[in-house]
Amino acid sequence: MKPTLQTLMPYQTHYPYVPVMVQRTLPDFDPLAVAKLVQRMGNGFALTIDRHHRYSYFSFKPQQSLTRRTLASHDRTHPNDTLQAILTQYRTPRIHGLPPFTGGLMGYFGYEYVQQFIPKLQLTPAASADLDDFGLFLVTSVLVYDHQHHELGLTQLIPTADLPTAYATAESRLTAKLESIIQQLETPLVMPPFQVQASLTMQADAPTYASRVERIRHHIRAGDIFQMIYANPRIGTMSGSLLAVHAQL
Repeated sequence: MKPTLQTLMPYQTHYPYVPVMVQRTLPDFDPLAVAKLVQRMGNGFALTIDRHHRYSYFSFKPQQSLTRRTLASHDRTHPNDTLQAILTQYRTPRIHGLPPFTGGLMGYFGYEYVQQFIPKLQLTPAASADLDDFGLFLVTSVLVYDHQHHELGLTQLIPTADLPTAYATAESRLTAKLESIIQQLETPLVMPPFQVQASLTMQADAPTYASRVERIRHHIRAGDIFQMIYANPRIGTMSGSLLAVHAQL
């Protein structure tokens, strides 16, 4: 496991958590197999952060799921203060040799959340009235694949309060868990077949769609908008896994 315990000891006095990682060589990386495995583990996500796409990140079973609505119902403090408290609680150092992302908050902030910083703005569009201003996961363990070195790693944020004990426990647990994951990945991926049960039909017929496009053009010419991406989706009934469709693309 890396970093070594000796490398991490100096961080005890400045950080409440430190990241660790175990790795195993995995020459053949199948993102669909990993995505399916993460899906089975529950509430997972796939994310690529590095601008050179060196790493692929996967996580599952987040510690917390946070939205503006849930925070407002359980906590009277300002959401910014609550989020900052979480970031402070799980603050970790950036350590050479580890991926850029080893855990923390991930998700989205909606445009309306800017009101939390500029109170004078009054953004109350009816279309987004039922949407949360933000949705975040707190993850403390990440499955990461290094495409450069062909290695699969499993990270964990461990507390520094009793670092030697936490380190030993994490090393044993992560090693066993990563071995189990690799064994499952070596099993051929079986997905339920994808089937179209009812023919796909356009949401709007051709004349309706054409009239709506003309209306959009009118608004563009009038200066009301400068662009609109207007789709006419096909709707139908399907069964099975979309991952099976992706594998055939």
